[in-house]
Order: sequence, then C-alpha cells, then structure tokens
Amino acid sequence: MATLATLRDRVRRLVGGPDTTEMPDATIESFLDTDALRWLNHQDPNAVLTSFTTVADQQYYDVKPSGAYDITEVYWDACNYINLGGNLRFYPEGYEMNRQLAGFDALGNPGLVQTFFKQVEAYRESFGGIGYEMPDGQVGLFPCPGSSGDTVYFWYTVARYSAVTAIADGSEHQEGLVKKAAQMVLEQLAIKRGRIRAGRSFTGGGGANERAQAEQYRDEAEDCVPASMVGTINRG
Repeated sequence: MATLATLRDRVRRLVGGPDTTEMPDATIESFLDTDALRWLNHQDPNAVLTSFTTVADQQYYDVKPSGAYDITEVYWDACNYINLGGNLRFYPEGYEMNRQLAGFDALGNPGLVQTFFKQVEAYRESFGGIGYEMPDGQVGLFPCPGSSGDTVYFWYTVARYSAVTAIADGSEHQEGLVKKAAQMVLEQLAIKRGRIRAGRSFTGGGGANERAQAEQYRDEAEDCVPASMVGTINRG
C-alpha cells in the first residue's frame, strides 16, 4: 500500500510541480485523505444486507445503521392483507382461494390445484410490500404492516476505505483517487493564480490551463472509478 506521502508526491507531479509555498504538502494531503477519499467511497461504496421485523400498524422504522450512506433496496412481503387506514382491511374478491377448494378432491382435480397455486402466487405478488428510505433516514413501508414479525431485508451502503493507505497499489481505485485529488488541487490553483496572475511567474508553470486540466483529471478519475449502481438511492 502506498503511503500518504507517496500519493501526495504523485499528485504534485500531476499538477505541474508547484512549490510548497504555493501548494503546501498538508493541503494536498487533505485533498487526498479527506475530499478525494470521500468521493471514492461514495462513487463505489460497499453494500451490506441486514434486516428488521415489522410491528403491526407501524409504518416508519428508525433502523439505518450508524455510518451508513444510503438505504438502496428494501424487500418485504406484506401478504396478509392491505391496510387502508383505521380498521378497514380487506381481501380483494377472487383471491379468497380457500373457498374454491372446499368440497373438492385435490388429487382428482389437478387443474383446480394448479389454478389455486397460481392464484396464491398472484395474491402474494399483489400484496408484496415496498419500502424506501425517507428524507429523514427512516425506512417507510407501504402498505402499513398489518401484523408484527414480518422480516424486512434492506441493503445499505457504507465507506469502502477508512484511509488512502488501505487502497491497493496500482488499483483503479488508487488511480482514480490520485486523479480526483489532482483535479481538486488544480481547481484551487486556478482560483489563487487567477487572482494574482499578472506579473507573477509560478514555480512549475503558471499557464492558463489549470481548469481545463482539472476537467481532464475529473474525467479520468470517473473512468477509473465509475459510479456504482450500488449507490443508487431508493427514496420515496
């Protein structure tokens, strides 16, 4: 694993070698170990699967783990009934399957049994619950659970790396991190140099192309680490 100092020196070379007065080591290291690392972790986070159980008539659940970014997918099966509010609960007509088998010999009527199980599956699909992360971070279940103890599974995203020194040498993640930090350094240089460009000679070059080069490094960083579908937010 590369040290922070090694990565810092790579970034300094990529941005034209400004001296430490114009661009201190600590500034580059901060871009690497804070800003660019945050970008990398959000760009391609880890995903974790966990679960909780429903409480009858409770629609919102404060179950998001500490340190989680986003809850991305929620799975649960609310197959008992639909709760329309208050005590108004009903089974749609045509899904009361038990009565359809009353008085029949199941073995002697295989077609009826097959129809029954098809309807059971349709019933379960029709009553399959959905869930989302709400703006306040809670998980909202729809429809409101009518019973307790149903298992709700959900995926959430978390940081992949705690520090830049944990990223494998030569990996696309490390390359993306360095290019992203270089973009950020160049954007800062463009601001500083734009204010005092007249009459000054810059160590490492003081051309007018800092922003253009920053955009190139931004694109290269995103090519190295494309936005992961894991990070797609599933919110109501």
